[in-house]
Amino acid sequence: MSAPPSRDLWRGRLALAGAMTFVGSTVAASAAASDLDPFLAALIRFATATPALLALCVLFGTKWPRLNAREWGVLALQSAAGSLGYTAALVAGLRYASAADASILTGLLPTLTALVAVVALGERPGARLAVAVALATAGAALIALREGAGGEQRLFGLALVFAAMFGESLFAVLNKAIRTPIEPLAVATIMSAIALALGVAPGLWALARDGAPDMPALWAMVYYGLGPTVVGFSLWYWGAARVSGVEAAAYMAVAPLAALALSWALLGESLAARHFVGMAFVLAAIALTVARRRAG
Repeated sequence: MSAPPSRDLWRGRLALAGAMTFVGSTVAASAAASDLDPFLAALIRFATATPALLALCVLFGTKWPRLNAREWGVLALQSAAGSLGYTAALVAGLRYASAADASILTGLLPTLTALVAVVALGERPGARLAVAVALATAGAALIALREGAGGEQRLFGLALVFAAMFGESLFAVLNKAIRTPIEPLAVATIMSAIALALGVAPGLWALARDGAPDMPALWAMVYYGLGPTVVGFSLWYWGAARVSGVEAAAYMAVAPLAALALSWALLGESLAARHFVGMAFVLAAIALTVARRRAG
């Protein structure tokens, strides 16, 4: 008989589940801040997260990498697409689409990332990925093709949420272009600092135009900065160090489930059969994507 999992392994699994719950909560937080200008919302997020991440770097003695100009360029592109762009697109999308619908689309991220890697890096797709893409597309279609209830504005909102997921997938794929080893905490801090720098001008312009945000929206984005960005990130890398890479990837399925549950519990959104069927398709796509990684 094999030995039971160690306590450290179970702690790692709980940390990964907690991290992905924080990730799922970004949908509810973005919905709560959807009346804000998207770039002001992003500015609040990264102005909150960057000092906290820098403090963690000092606390843990994080080593800063020596990168060449090309690698700094890749980091800047990653941050523009997967940090600033992701936040702004998600907040803007939730102005028009429901958080419950957006929750399903967040589950597309693992499969979309694998598909982008095939296109951008020339990786072999394989039959599993083809089926995963078909399942993910079917799940998204159940949400996007619903008649009525918002019409073109709703579809525009869902397109923005999808753009956010695409930006995050670019973030993941572009990471392979950096050859210099970088500690995870250093990566998070650099990404947050670059996003903060890129978002200062449009965020302050929006602040001058619209005035101070209301307190619920402000606190939603402060939570976004401290919860998912700092605590969620820390939990993910602490947990990922204690389980296999394939098992860690499987926990990505927690994020859309948490997003859907929190949309119902915190925002009072009603859930229909299509949400559960769409989620089933998306979770099946995630499972196949993870199986592809194991096979590879």
